[in-house]
Amino acid sequence: MAAALEQMIEDELPDAGGPLTIVGSTPESAGGTEFEVSANRLVALDPDDPDLADVFVPVPVSGHVSLAPDGATNAELAAVDEDTEREVRAWARSLIANGKVAGMAATVASYGPPRRPTHELVVDSNGRRVLRRTGFVAY
Repeated sequence: MAAALEQMIEDELPDAGGPLTIVGSTPESAGGTEFEVSANRLVALDPDDPDLADVFVPVPVSGHVSLAPDGATNAELAAVDEDTEREVRAWARSLIANGKVAGMAATVASYGPPRRPTHELVVDSNGRRVLRRTGFVAY
């Protein structure tokens, strides 16, 4: 059910992305179901930079999806405010600059032994390159 709802949300909201988690559900009197969900809004890393224009950073948000008995949906996800967008972009640029994204060259000097990347770019079902965490580095 979560995969179907995830695709419905992505079809309805162009900046939505998974993974989707169903937090709760409530049956409606008309036969439909109201789902409380956790999903992501995708923030473009830098629409003005040709190398990064198609890279998106997921920001976790909560939302609701109404599923009618005939299969019709109505999806609402919380918006991402400008301050959060700015912080997310700065964080992602820092990851890239420090060589923490697989396949992207570091742009700042690194000292000490090389460390493995903690993130990668994956292509989602809509063809978008999305930054995903693959692990962490512990000292």
